[in-house]
Amino acid sequence: EDGACLEQKAKLSLIFSIASISLALGFATAGLLLDRWGPRKTCLFGVLMVSTGLLIFGLAPKSNFEMLLIGEIFLTTFGPCPYMSALNFSNLFNKNRTIVAYIAGLFNLPIVIYAIFNTIHENSSVTKNELCLSYLAMMGVCFILGCFYPAEAFTPEQRAWLYEDAQSYGMVYAASPASLPSDKRE
Repeated sequence: EDGACLEQKAKLSLIFSIASISLALGFATAGLLLDRWGPRKTCLFGVLMVSTGLLIFGLAPKSNFEMLLIGEIFLTTFGPCPYMSALNFSNLFNKNRTIVAYIAGLFNLPIVIYAIFNTIHENSSVTKNELCLSYLAMMGVCFILGCFYPAEAFTPEQRAWLYEDAQSYGMVYAASPASLPSDKRE
């Protein structure tokens, strides 16, 4: 292998190493933000920061290692914010863990999206920049959905209210009776 190829591999390896560390820090950051801001603000902030990372990626020239690194740090550090915010909804489904698995699984889809982007890039004239900038549209959808997140985490009292409301409509609610306050249990 020639020197340029080895240098490129070394830079790519460095990006992945730094991204792994910033991803771990991202989960800690998301937890702190959730405690201070609640799910809605944390999700919206995370989507804005991920969008910033995509914008940096999309506008970076191919050879600009530093911009690619900064974009990746934004993606990995703030990507856990919307993910961790969505896990708040799992509190509503104590018995039905399938829904929790779906919520968690949805956040693993970006891996598939990058594989699709790579296929599109290799088999068409679409550039990396165009793909990254088009992915910003998905971030717009995530931002709109994030506006409907609850401002605060769901409490046991809210779960009890949802349980009673579901019963009054004849719907089956997945909350376990043990998770309800003692005066709400049947």
